[in-house]
Amino acid sequence: MSIELSKSIGALLTCMGFVSCVAVDRSQAQSITVRGLVTDDAGNPVAGVSVRAEQGAQVVGTTVQSDASGQYVLTVDQVPMFDVIYDHAAMHPDTIRRLSGVKDHDINKVLYPLGGLATQDPFVALEVLQAYERIYLASAVAGELNTEDLQARYGERLQQLQREKWWNGDDEVGRVLTKSARDVFALFKMGIDEESLPP
Repeated sequence: MSIELSKSIGALLTCMGFVSCVAVDRSQAQSITVRGLVTDDAGNPVAGVSVRAEQGAQVVGTTVQSDASGQYVLTVDQVPMFDVIYDHAAMHPDTIRRLSGVKDHDINKVLYPLGGLATQDPFVALEVLQAYERIYLASAVAGELNTEDLQARYGERLQQLQREKWWNGDDEVGRVLTKSARDVFALFKMGIDEESLPP
């Protein structure tokens, strides 16, 4: 083998080795990225939405806010799975649960404004109630449960929720939603306006 050919092969192997070193193996990465768009139910972008990732009650990674166009980019510590929580003072909070922690995600999320659940199907109302439950339970599990702080942060939204006629009458769906609503109000120690709830 000529000296020139040996040098060429050596250079090629060195180049291949360098490329191998800098290629990102997601299974070895220290973090992943969740990016996307937050809109309201009319498709309008929502700015200032707090977006964070949690594993159980532990925040994993950064907490960011959506920009003027509703876009966000969240860096998440690599964990087996995690939830993403979306929160804004003028909207009901919501969550995306049990995301894989071994790959990046693109998630476009719809949040519902206060007073807007009456026009939605019952599954939307149930998801909103479950989001409030998760927020409460995460605080409890973390040993940081402070009902007064939770009331200060979510009380006005929960009061608005009480005033919304988001159930579908006195049928089985309405009874399920009413029970879930009562459970949430009890967790946050919110007084229940009995006249606003069906029996």
